[in-house]
Amino acid sequence: MSGGNPFAELTVSIPTGAIQFFVFLMIVLVIAGTLFDVWHKRSAQYFFENMKKSKSRARRKLGGGDDQHDHQEYEELDQPSRN
Repeated sequence: MSGGNPFAELTVSIPTGAIQFFVFLMIVLVIAGTLFDVWHKRSAQYFFENMKKSKSRARRKLGGGDDQHDHQEYEELDQPSRN
């Protein structure tokens, strides 16, 4: 296993600026393709509508500690009474 940079030899035949431009272009195209896919499939619209529906169906807003308390109450209700 060599300890050198495997891309060092590439700069002999291709200018460094061209390699940097290619990497930058690939990043931009991946972001653009992802945004186009989200727009084309309308998946973002589905998730936002689903979030609005779930918020409108909520009985009350839970804080960080409320969730643990409610979970304990449900566990107590699920257990059979010992009378």
